[in-house]
Amino acid sequence: FPLQGLASPLNRQLNDRGKMKEQILTVLLAALLLLLAGCGVEDRAQAYYERGMQLYEEGELAKARLEFKNVLQIDPKHAPSWLHLAQIAAKDEKWRQALSAYGKTLEFDPQNRQARLKRGHLLLAANRADEALEDAEALLATEAADADALALRGLTRKRQGDLAAAEADAAAALTASPEHPQALTLMAG
Repeated sequence: FPLQGLASPLNRQLNDRGKMKEQILTVLLAALLLLLAGCGVEDRAQAYYERGMQLYEEGELAKARLEFKNVLQIDPKHAPSWLHLAQIAAKDEKWRQALSAYGKTLEFDPQNRQARLKRGHLLLAANRADEALEDAEALLATEAADADALALRGLTRKRQGDLAAAEADAAAALTASPEHPQALTLMAG
C-alpha cells in the first residue's frame, strides 16, 4: 500500500503538533496560575489592612500592629501600614520606632502630610531642629498657609533662637487658624 509509508511521518507530525499544543497550554495555565496567585496576595494584604484598621479604630493597638506588619510582609512599600505603625508606636511612647515608621511612610509616600508633620514634631522633640525645619518647609512648599506647618516652623525657629521669625510664623498660623493651640502658645511666649 503506497500510503503506508506516509502514515509514519504524518503520525509523527501530528504528535509534534499535539506536543506543541500541550506545551502552549501548560505555559498558559502556569501564567494564569501566577496571575491568580498575585491577585490572592493583593487580596490578603487588603484584608490584613482592613482588619488592622478595624482593630486600630477599636483601640486594639497590639492586634492592629500585627495586622499592619502582616501587610508589610506582603508589600513592604505599603505607606498606610507604615503610617499606622508609626501612630501606634507614638501612642505607646516608643519614639524611635515612631520616627522610623514615619520616615518609612515618607519614603514610600513623600507627600503624606500627616507623616511629615508628626515626624517634624518628633524631630524637634529630639533636638533635631534642622531636620524638623526641613519637614516644615516641605509642607509649606505645597500649602503656604498650612497653620500646622507654620506652627511647626515657628516652634523650630524658636528652638533655634530666631524669636522674630517664630513670632511671624505664629501670627501667620493664627491668620489661617485663629484658635491654633501651638500658635497661641508661641505668641504667649
